[in-house]
Amino acid sequence: MLEAVEKFEKVFVRLGESEPRYMGYFLEVDLKGNKKNIGPPCLEDWENARTLLKFLKIFYMVTLRFSGSLHATSNSFFNELIYMHTNLLQLCKSRDNLLSGMAMNMMLKFEKYWGCEANKKNLLYVANVLDPRLKLKYVKFYFGELYDYDKA
Repeated sequence: MLEAVEKFEKVFVRLGESEPRYMGYFLEVDLKGNKKNIGPPCLEDWENARTLLKFLKIFYMVTLRFSGSLHATSNSFFNELIYMHTNLLQLCKSRDNLLSGMAMNMMLKFEKYWGCEANKKNLLYVANVLDPRLKLKYVKFYFGELYDYDKA
């Protein structure tokens, strides 16, 4: 939805300038019944939406590829895991504070769920080992990238 609405940023700005009823959609009623105009999205809101779009696109693509129901996805799980991890690492180094903050929080959750200490999901790696294109070398290589030597 963010990707679709981003294309119409200029339209929303023009709509705010030319249509008085448009502003009525941004009235917020508090507990006392007072109406407060919070206004349409400003430039900062659009920038934050673009930032959020970059962040969420990673998870959207991984979810689409990994959770297919009409084809086997167990052999692609490790690739998607690595894809997500490398993108999160890049986003953690971003100069954008909002983006890097979200990425760091998500990296903590990623490590909690997929990290070496918590990872008891060894059966998922078997599909990669059995894949004739990848075998055990692929898993060993990326474990070396993800974790320190002893854990890998």
